[in-house]
Amino acid sequence: GAIPIRGKRNQQNYLQASRTFTTNQLEQIIAIICDFDGQVRRQRTEVERILIEFSLLKIGAKSQLNHADMNRYV
Repeated sequence: GAIPIRGKRNQQNYLQASRTFTTNQLEQIIAIICDFDGQVRRQRTEVERILIEFSLLKIGAKSQLNHADMNRYV
């Protein structure tokens, strides 16, 4: 069955992402987010912001998004 998504904003974000990205791109993005989430949680320093920004750049490169596409999710 469907996974419940709470909040209208979250629902809109998921809906837009499903229209913007292929399943393969979404799988790559989720893997990158999980990897960087683990790195950020291990660091617990001011490196956090740098890692998050770097992860967004890496997601954009891996999923072949242009700058305008990435700005919608930042």
